[in-house]
Amino acid sequence: MAVKILAENWAHRSDVRDRFLAEGRLLRRVRSPHVVTVHDVGELEDGRPYLVMAYLPRGSLAGWLAEFPTGRPPAEQALALLRDVAAGLRALHAAGIVHRDLNPRNILLDEDGAVLADLGLAKDLAAGSGLTQPMGTGRYRAPEQEDYSAEIGTATDVYAFGVLADELLDPHSRRPWVTRALADARARDPGKRPSVNQLITALETD
Repeated sequence: MAVKILAENWAHRSDVRDRFLAEGRLLRRVRSPHVVTVHDVGELEDGRPYLVMAYLPRGSLAGWLAEFPTGRPPAEQALALLRDVAAGLRALHAAGIVHRDLNPRNILLDEDGAVLADLGLAKDLAAGSGLTQPMGTGRYRAPEQEDYSAEIGTATDVYAFGVLADELLDPHSRRPWVTRALADARARDPGKRPSVNQLITALETD
């Protein structure tokens, strides 16, 4: 097990505290081998909240990719990881959750593959409107995440997935359908992006 505790210097911030607890509640709604498991949510004697989570000793995808000179693993490993990530997204979306910050640092590794983690910026689609403040990380952030008036939905995660897949897969080793699907995933218009299920189908045919 791993225990994630809100840092003392953030404990007095009600917005940070609420987001920390929301992460635990959202993760407990999902049961998937490709989404990190939260076993318990509680508070220490000093009032700081904590999450008891599955321990994933292999670290993040970002750290693992740094071991490769090109930043890319062999094609079969890349495809396997992307299938795991897509399966994790499918489980989140089925539970009405948008990750909203998918990037290599928030993807952990275990003996069986990739596991999605860090839902600190995740959005519960059942809670209020899809409107949101601009959030996300660098080039993985979808265009609609830059706009206060735009709605956030599952297509937001599809965009980040498309960027991730573009980084992991050598363009010369892709089949045309996969290349097309990944290009569509990065479309500026969320309505033109494929669903996670369509991406999984494309990756399974590669």
